[in-house]
Amino acid sequence: DHNLLLQLDAYQKVELESTYKKSPRHEITATLKTPFTQPMNLQAYIKPELSNFETGASAVYEGQTYGVATKWDHNGYRNAFQSEADFQLTHPARSILTEAKISRRGSRFTTQFSTKWDANRNPKKEFAFVGEFQASAVTPSFEAKTTWWPRNFVEVSGNWKDDRQGLWAV
Repeated sequence: DHNLLLQLDAYQKVELESTYKKSPRHEITATLKTPFTQPMNLQAYIKPELSNFETGASAVYEGQTYGVATKWDHNGYRNAFQSEADFQLTHPARSILTEAKISRRGSRFTTQFSTKWDANRNPKKEFAFVGEFQASAVTPSFEAKTTWWPRNFVEVSGNWKDDRQGLWAV
């Protein structure tokens, strides 16, 4: 625990109380009191692991929460892996959530991406992309689909085949 007291004059002071905790991640919480504002609660954390990274910070002021957080998970190796990441921005009126995933299994790559711009009120308000690519020397192919709220989408796919004469046919 840490306490900081700053005396501005005979009647006014700024006070900061904080606590640090090291568990699986480093965390700090603090309460800031000033004569000019309502008390503010602050929190921040970080987990500095390359395969399982996370960090974030938030502030609660007058009962309203403002924050940002991100997380990254990675498993696997060069020819077979899966990575996931997310980012969240929180405001009293809206919460924005972005998520992304990518994976590889041999010559097959897949990806997913989405952003929800009103995640705490209507998680259906979303922009999303899903794609797959087959990186085969003989028969490469791809599929991609993009959707957005309320019911819009675009879908594209393609494939090729080696015609044995050194040319590609679509």
